[in-house]
Amino acid sequence: MKPILISLALYFLICFTTHAQHSGLSGLPLIRNYTFNSIEKKVLPGKSTEKAENGAVQSTDIIGNLALVSLFYQNSCYTDGRYNHNDFPVEKGEISGHSGSLKYEAYRVYAPTHMATEFLASKHNIYYQFPSKQDYCVYQFEGNDFKKIAEIPANSIKVGGFTKIDNLIVSDLTGHSTFVFIPKNTDLNVYSKLNETVEAAKINQVEFGEIYKIRYSVKGAPFDNLANYADKMRHFFPVNLDGEKTAIVWQDMTDMSVHSTIINENLVTHSTLDLPNRNNGILAAATANKQGELFYFTIFEKKGSPVNAVLCKTNSKTSVHTYNQLDASKQLDMYAYGNETASMAVYGNKVLLMFGRKMNKSNDGLNHQGGIAVSFDVANLSLIKNYGQTSGHSFDNFLGVNSTGEFVGMDLGDNYPRGINLHRFNESMSSKVVYTFKTKHGETADCWGLKSYPVYPEISSSTKKYYKWSNDNNTYTELGAVIETSDGYLVSFLGEPDKNGYALKNTGFDSKCARNVGFVKVNKNFDNGSNDIFLSKGITETGGYYTFGGSWSEQKNTGLVWLTTYTSPDVETAKNLKTVKLNDGNLLFLWEKWANDAYSKTLALKTNPDGKPMGNVVDLGSLVRLDRRNDLLVKGNQVILISGNKNEQKLELCILNIH
Repeated sequence: MKPILISLALYFLICFTTHAQHSGLSGLPLIRNYTFNSIEKKVLPGKSTEKAENGAVQSTDIIGNLALVSLFYQNSCYTDGRYNHNDFPVEKGEISGHSGSLKYEAYRVYAPTHMATEFLASKHNIYYQFPSKQDYCVYQFEGNDFKKIAEIPANSIKVGGFTKIDNLIVSDLTGHSTFVFIPKNTDLNVYSKLNETVEAAKINQVEFGEIYKIRYSVKGAPFDNLANYADKMRHFFPVNLDGEKTAIVWQDMTDMSVHSTIINENLVTHSTLDLPNRNNGILAAATANKQGELFYFTIFEKKGSPVNAVLCKTNSKTSVHTYNQLDASKQLDMYAYGNETASMAVYGNKVLLMFGRKMNKSNDGLNHQGGIAVSFDVANLSLIKNYGQTSGHSFDNFLGVNSTGEFVGMDLGDNYPRGINLHRFNESMSSKVVYTFKTKHGETADCWGLKSYPVYPEISSSTKKYYKWSNDNNTYTELGAVIETSDGYLVSFLGEPDKNGYALKNTGFDSKCARNVGFVKVNKNFDNGSNDIFLSKGITETGGYYTFGGSWSEQKNTGLVWLTTYTSPDVETAKNLKTVKLNDGNLLFLWEKWANDAYSKTLALKTNPDGKPMGNVVDLGSLVRLDRRNDLLVKGNQVILISGNKNEQKLELCILNIH
């Protein structure tokens, strides 16, 4: 009898499918490791220009096969330091493969050390000297992974000279980036291929479990999280569908088509359903119910035209579509959207939508910004109730459904009120400010030529004067989540406390402040009109600020708890906080630590339902990246992070398998 031979990929597929069903994801192979080794270092001044005669690049701006060149801006290529950055440290090196036999030339480019004295006009672009005329790819190497950022066709390569890599700008770098230039057909994949459209690997083992990444090829260009990490919109909407299936609603960033990628129980087989986008609008929010119905909200706006807003429902089983073409101006008091943050949730016969927008012109002749909440009928998508404004100048929001079927959410406002506003939506909306923050005051006595105000002596010094008025639109805060526990709601966020943990001192604006992970916990009757609602045992502080009209506005924080104690953003600061409730009732906080405006690491902390740590802060590894606002999905003992790779046309699931 002949022995039975199976391919390595098929073997992994069999193991993965079996283990995914019976013991988590333990059948996946480890990720392949690559490292960058520096060989030569040089500071490139950036004096070469793209308009130089004969396209000459100065030798001082070359290291190995890489050069930096100043780009033309309006009427010149600036290089003297007034309207351009200078002096870019660059390392030439090698990226070595896991076996040691693979070596690729690579370059690590650092942020410039001399910044423009006026403003940045001419930016510097990477040029590269390719050894041969063939199709090449440019990859960014970060955290042991290769991210394709450009394709260079053979017909654009200048053999014997430097070729401009379009849009490979380094003037905006924070920290550093590592680039590798290799022929297009080179296999750099650090993951194992499970089939033609799925690749995966185990990427880390940490204190509370294992971490895996699975990448799915899709037809389209999903939002790229890392390339747009500052974007505040939600772009991926993961939902539990039909029991064990996971659906991810997402948008193609090239043609604006909307899709739902459905991943089966074994996490290997998947399919994509095309969803109608009747107004070719931006996908602002999406959710799903237990009946397999997907709900999503799209907004199209064009300058000079009314906002076009459509609420859609698609039955994932029958592909029957229902629409409500909303009158955005009348029904939503919307003059413009501007890519604000939106949230959507469904329960029973209601869909609730919460988002920020510019409103129609008010009596003062201005289009003010504010949050709004509206509910719709699940069956026909007709408007049930407009709850009106949630917060004035609403910059972020979060929405969920509690264990009794009530919608509970929050939004972040700079005024009316100033703080995190927690909401419950029933027949009416009831709200409570659960956290508030400092305010920067006027630096001149004159307030926009309207009135003159006296000095604010408590926060002024001999060298810096502040006055008793403010118009501060900053919130010094990022939202995390509202987590329901057995006795209340834990509200997580990033804030900017001083070294003693106080968030209301109206000082410290002359330098950047570190952000820290914090929370408060309130009882389930937070909207009963009482101030005695806080369950967390932490800092209590009182304060206030002078409004735009010069009146005093009281502020108070109660039960304020900080889980980190970062003091300087040049050393460490928190970004992109996520918080979820695990299947055992405990909580998981995840955030990124940054230093000097550059990513450092991704961290996690497991706590009990009261926010008390259950172990140490854990480094998840740099292959686990968070973004500003996309929500996580919890399935059993797994926490799932969704991201996209536009150039490689992939959806990525990072799965934390919690013990």
